[in-house]
Amino acid sequence: MTRWVRRLMVWHGAALAALVGAASAVSACPTCKDAVSGDPVAAALSWTTLVLIAVPLSLIGSIGGWLFFAYRRVDRAAAPLWSMLTGKESES
Repeated sequence: MTRWVRRLMVWHGAALAALVGAASAVSACPTCKDAVSGDPVAAALSWTTLVLIAVPLSLIGSIGGWLFFAYRRVDRAAAPLWSMLTGKESES
C-alpha cells in the first residue's frame, strides 16, 4: 500500500472510533426523542414518514420488476429466431 492510502485509513479509523465513542453523547432530534418516549403524535408522524417513503419505492420497484420480466420474456421468445438467423445458439 502506498503511504497516502495508509494515512487515509488511519484518519478514517480515527474518525470512526470518535463517532462510536461519542454515540451516547449525541442527541437525537426532538421528534425522534418524543417517538421513543411514547408520544402518540410523534409515533404517528414517524409512521407517516415511513409510508411516504415506502409508497414511491414500492411503485418504482413494481414498475422496474414488470419491465425486467417483460424484457426477459421477450429475450426468451426471440432466442429461437436469433439462432435461426445467425446459425448459432444463444449465449444465455
